[in-house]
Amino acid sequence: MGLRLYSEFHSSTNKLFKVEIYDSSYGGTAQDFVVASDGFTLNYSGETDDIVSPIISSNCTVSAYNEDAFFDNFITDLKQYQEKRFTLRVLLHNGTNYAHYWAGIIMQDLVTIEDTSKPYVFSITAVDGIGSLANIDYESIANVTIESFIESAVGAIGLDELYLSNDNFYATSVNIWDTQQTYSATTDVTTLTRFSALVYSEKQEDGTITYSNYLEILKELCIAFGARFYQKNGVFTFEQYIERADASRIVYTYLFDGSLDSTATVNDDVTLAGTTGGGARLAGNQFNFLPALKKVQVAYNQSRANNLLANRLTFTGATGRQNLGFLVDDNNGRVQVTGDLIYQLAHNGNAGTVVLEFWRPVWQLELRIEDAANPGTFYYLKRDFNPSGGQLYGATSWTTTPSFYHVDAGTTRNEASGAYISNNFSLVTPPLPVDGEAEIDVNYYRVYDGFNNTVKTVPVYFTETNQVKEVTATYLNDSGASSEVTIYSATNTDTDINSNLILDLGELRVSDSLGLQGSFYVYNGSNWVASTQWRRGNTGSYTSLLKLLTNEVLSLHKKPIERYSGTIVGPYSFGIRYEFDGSYWLPMQGSYNANLDEWSSEWFKIAKDGTDITVDNPVGTGGGADFVARVSSQQGTDEVINGVDITVTTSEVTGNQTIGGTLGVTGNSTLATTSVGEFTTTDRVNVTLNEVTGNPGGSESISARDHFNFISYSGGNGTYTINLPAAEDGLIMRFKTDDTVLANKTITLQPQSGERIDAESTYSMDRSYDGISLLGKGSNWFVIQKKEK
Repeated sequence: MGLRLYSEFHSSTNKLFKVEIYDSSYGGTAQDFVVASDGFTLNYSGETDDIVSPIISSNCTVSAYNEDAFFDNFITDLKQYQEKRFTLRVLLHNGTNYAHYWAGIIMQDLVTIEDTSKPYVFSITAVDGIGSLANIDYESIANVTIESFIESAVGAIGLDELYLSNDNFYATSVNIWDTQQTYSATTDVTTLTRFSALVYSEKQEDGTITYSNYLEILKELCIAFGARFYQKNGVFTFEQYIERADASRIVYTYLFDGSLDSTATVNDDVTLAGTTGGGARLAGNQFNFLPALKKVQVAYNQSRANNLLANRLTFTGATGRQNLGFLVDDNNGRVQVTGDLIYQLAHNGNAGTVVLEFWRPVWQLELRIEDAANPGTFYYLKRDFNPSGGQLYGATSWTTTPSFYHVDAGTTRNEASGAYISNNFSLVTPPLPVDGEAEIDVNYYRVYDGFNNTVKTVPVYFTETNQVKEVTATYLNDSGASSEVTIYSATNTDTDINSNLILDLGELRVSDSLGLQGSFYVYNGSNWVASTQWRRGNTGSYTSLLKLLTNEVLSLHKKPIERYSGTIVGPYSFGIRYEFDGSYWLPMQGSYNANLDEWSSEWFKIAKDGTDITVDNPVGTGGGADFVARVSSQQGTDEVINGVDITVTTSEVTGNQTIGGTLGVTGNSTLATTSVGEFTTTDRVNVTLNEVTGNPGGSESISARDHFNFISYSGGNGTYTINLPAAEDGLIMRFKTDDTVLANKTITLQPQSGERIDAESTYSMDRSYDGISLLGKGSNWFVIQKKEK
């Protein structure tokens, strides 16, 4: 990679620019050239003409004078290469040294040549490469954080030679947090949020996998988080536009090597001073308006059935589990597996009289699903093989005990040379018990006698081989639907706005889905868990990601949007927010003349107004959810409900569920073993009493759930023994006597064998109104409170 051409010039406001052209095949000495009167022109344009375009691409045109043969040779080489060999970098001197201003790839098909004799103007156009990501597949099915994906995307553009490892290369400015994340202004939340790239791939009928391209995924992430992606000062920036409604924002900037360079609170607003050095609006500019919106909506399309899960797999003894992807149990979701079982005995020349026998080879198929709601819990497909008598195969079912589905290839009779059998098999599972990642493995098990089903030993004169080929797994369900779409929306209820305009943000494949396919995952400090509810910054109420999105986007469109079109003079880069006429203005698109330091652009007045906005109930066939619930009947027929708003009279949630925000409960509520953080009670607290009545020589055993024991005594003199449960760490037991317990009518607390109460083998209560509290620790009891009358 070599610098081939360069040019330096001062703009009209005395900014010093340097334009560099690199050639990956050049190793000679660089030569300078002269730029035309405009220096260079930088153009930014969004995919759409609204203010929330997710992708803003840019290109740079340099008009250069061709004055010699050196430039002729450059033109000749450029004509022969479509792209990627030649790159362009613009640098801006900051008073100390040159710094990145813009970088891109020179496109041969965008070159123009003036039809005249030398010196003539040769126009070179380079693009920032964001658009080229549409031609590059993201070939991964692994989990990836948003930050890591952005790093991979900008790396795929192909500007490697223009950046050193310690150059700033990409940045993020995202400030929404899931309820399970711990807010920190010094932590980039995009490093704590990830998704499975599997959702952006599809398996074809021939078994090949097709992938989505980088640009598709990048655009969806921008939409989901209300962000835009563009290059500014040579840095590719993923920025939430709602953050630009405030005076400052936090920007996390990363180096070319992927390491975090800086975390900074940025306030780069410019108040136009009416001068060329401080920014000024030129005459002839104009104001106009974009209409207010009635509604903003976005669709969440959660893939449900990538029907072909695996195709033409071969299993030998060395083959491990093969991933089938994320499966859902909706609409009696099932898996069909087919394949060919092959078994062979070949005479190996060893001595021995060949006995003619019948052989039944048996394989073990392992099909397991990890419960998305309970990571680490696996469900196994089970069908037992019963060679000892009765029905040869058991019933097919799902179980959490590691198990196999047994299948055989039939029976064959060997000859002197050996035996060979090949048969296909086919099975359809019962309805899937849970949603989760599925895996399959098939291994040879044993060979049995074809008549009495006893285990056979292969004679020394035969060599045994086996394999399973052409294994295909297909997903089935009762509906046959391949996707479910949910529409999230927010509506403008301002009575002064009669607009019926709807802004459709498009369709997404990843959002909140509580661990189902197409779910974001967030890091809670120790584990990656499915996202649930979000909010901006560290204040406000939590809600689902797409409800938050539509609400915030509409807050920018609630009133007619004032737009400013024209030219502003000033030495500032794209993305700067200008202040004039008492408002703040953010660019939508624009063209920059470097020599004149002029931006000819469109700016919109950015202001958010969240009043009179109703977040609608999501509608559609499923997909995204505010929570998940399970309706259990019998094993193998469970269904998952993706709930948005549900009113019930009696309900039960099984498994592990997280509820974001505030949980309100009216009426009585019964909890099993429950871990509770800090809590405040505004009403009375009751405990359940375990009433104990002692008698002479009697005894009883109490359990750890008998937290508060109220003791009385009946009958003649004597001792009544209460046998304590095991002294578990943290377990508290309380005991209180009434006036029937006396010096000759006593209660003895008896720990379990080997345990002690304050180093004593027992503890006696022989007075009325005695009380004691015990704490379990290290397999012993300790007195933490005692009252003796």
